[in-house]
Amino acid sequence: MKFLTTAFALALLPLTLVAADSHRPAPEEGDPSVSPVISPAELFERATLVTCSIINVSSYVNCRDGPGTANKVIATARNGDKYKFSCFAKGECINGNW
Repeated sequence: MKFLTTAFALALLPLTLVAADSHRPAPEEGDPSVSPVISPAELFERATLVTCSIINVSSYVNCRDGPGTANKVIATARNGDKYKFSCFAKGECINGNW
């Protein structure tokens, strides 16, 4: 009889664990612990290239191999040239736009 009682209690143990979790309140909108649902289209939209134009320079700008004007110039871009970038920021990029 003791064996049957123990076996019955062990069989019911998983059910009590599932039932204990069901009383958790639903997460509220804006809860930082919940990841937002993002569609595949939205995810790939972020990864698209952005066309940037070189403007407001007298002749050309230098593209360097690292942040800072002490780094080696690896390319130049002239006023009006257009380039596609996957990551960008507006403004002066001397301190890095990586």
